[in-house]
Amino acid sequence: MTNKLQIQNHRAKIWLVIFFTISLNIIWNAGFDNDISIYAAIILSVILILDIYYDEKVVNINNIALVLFVFLFWSSFSIIWSVYPIRTVIESVQLSVYLLAYVLLTRLSDENVEKILNSVLIIAFLVSILGLIEYIFITGARIQSTFTNPNPFGIFIGMFFLTTLSIGIRIKSKSLDFFSILFLTTLFLSGSRASMGAVSVSIFLIYFGLTKENLKKGIIKTIIVILIALTTTQILMYVSIYTRENIFINKSVLESITRRSSFVTSSLKGRLEFWRVAFELFKNKPITGYGLGTYFSAYYTEYGMNQWYARFTHNHYLQIASELGIVGILVFLSFIWNSFKGIVFSAKNDYKPEYFWGMVSAIVAFLLHIGVDFSWNFPGVTIIFILFLAIVT
Repeated sequence: MTNKLQIQNHRAKIWLVIFFTISLNIIWNAGFDNDISIYAAIILSVILILDIYYDEKVVNINNIALVLFVFLFWSSFSIIWSVYPIRTVIESVQLSVYLLAYVLLTRLSDENVEKILNSVLIIAFLVSILGLIEYIFITGARIQSTFTNPNPFGIFIGMFFLTTLSIGIRIKSKSLDFFSILFLTTLFLSGSRASMGAVSVSIFLIYFGLTKENLKKGIIKTIIVILIALTTTQILMYVSIYTRENIFINKSVLESITRRSSFVTSSLKGRLEFWRVAFELFKNKPITGYGLGTYFSAYYTEYGMNQWYARFTHNHYLQIASELGIVGILVFLSFIWNSFKGIVFSAKNDYKPEYFWGMVSAIVAFLLHIGVDFSWNFPGVTIIFILFLAIVT
C-alpha cells in the first residue's frame, strides 16, 4: 500500500516536470538554438529512472517508442560520418527529449495527462495574446510571439485551433469558442500559408465520430468561427494602423493571408532550390547521408551559384534523406506508420475523449507542414506533436 502511494505521489510530480519542459520550450524561442533541450534531457532521464524504480517494472515500450528509439540511435550514430558533429549532438539531444517525453506521458494516468493538456492550453493562450499585443502595438508584421519565425508559430497555433474547435463542436462552451477564434485569428496574422494550408487539409478529421445532426451543427459552427476570426483579423489590422500611426501599409485581410506577391518570387522558387539541393545530397550519400543536422553545412557541395541558401530544407522528409540516408528516412516513415497504426487502434475504442479527433487532425496538420517547412526543428512545436501523439495512442 505504501509503495502504491509512493508511485502515485511520484507520478503526481511527473506531470509538472513534463509541463515545465513543454512550457519552457514554447516560451524560450520555441526551444530553438538554446540549451533547454540539454537540461530537459537530463531531467526527464532522471524522472524516468525514478519512475521505473518506484514502480519496480521495466519500461513498457510500444512500437511507436521503439521505432523512435531506433531513429534516435541511427541519428546519434551518424556522428561518426557527420560533417558537423556538434550539430549532430545537439539535434540528437532534442530527439532524446521527444522519446523520453513520449515514454513518460504513456506511463501517466489520464487525469495527469489532462492536467498537462489544460496547462499547455493556457500557455498557448498567453503566447497568442502576446503575439497580438506585439502585432497591434509594436510591429504590425507577421506574428511570431515567443518564436523566432512565424511559420513554426503558425502551425503551433493551428494545432491548438484544431483541438479546441474539435472539443467545441462536441461540448457547448463559450470559452472553447473564444479559444478557437483567438487561435485562428492569430494563425491568420502569422501569415503562414503552409500552416493555413495544412490546417485546411486536415480539418475534416475533427468531424469524425459525429452523428449526422451533430455533423451539420459542427460544420455551421466552424463556418461561424472562421467568419468571426476573419472579421477580428481585419479589425486588428485597422487597430494596428491607428496605434502605430502608419497609414501607408496595405491592410487587406486577404493579402495578409495569401501574401500573393511573395509566393512565386521567393517562397516557391526558394523551396524548389532547397529541395533540389537536398535530393542531390541524398544521391551523393544515399545510405548514410551527411549526418543529422548537417544540411546547412553540406549545402555548399551542391550550391547552385544563385541567391538561394537556407539552414533547413523546408521539407523535413527530404532533409532526413539528405542527412541520414535511406536508412534514416525509412525508419522515420516507419515511425509515422506505427503512429497511425496506434491512432487507428485507439479510434476503435467505444469511448474517445472529446479532444481525440482534434488532436489527430493536429498531428496530420503537423506532418503535412513539415513537408513544406522546418517546424520539426523547433522543439516548442514538435513537443506538442509528441504530446498529442502520446495522448491519442
